[in-house]
Amino acid sequence: MTLILTILIALTQPVAAELTVGKLFGHGMLLQRNTAVVIWGTAEPGTEITVAIDDRAVTTRADAGGHWRAKLQPMAAGGPYELTVATDHQR
Repeated sequence: MTLILTILIALTQPVAAELTVGKLFGHGMLLQRNTAVVIWGTAEPGTEITVAIDDRAVTTRADAGGHWRAKLQPMAAGGPYELTVATDHQR
């Protein structure tokens, strides 16, 4: 079975380089249950990014090229869940 997700990218304040999430991720997407999930994208180099789903959150930082990735621990089937991706500039 899979996890059903609603994707929400919280971009409430402008930043020098826009926060993006990989094109694979979108509204209504499905993720495999009981498997770690890697979310990736781009942002201004050095920007701290928090990726959260349900009651779990992971924080990462964009590298010198502006690329970032976050690994979420496996979850059981359920949902729908809301995935939130935000930068430290947005808090």
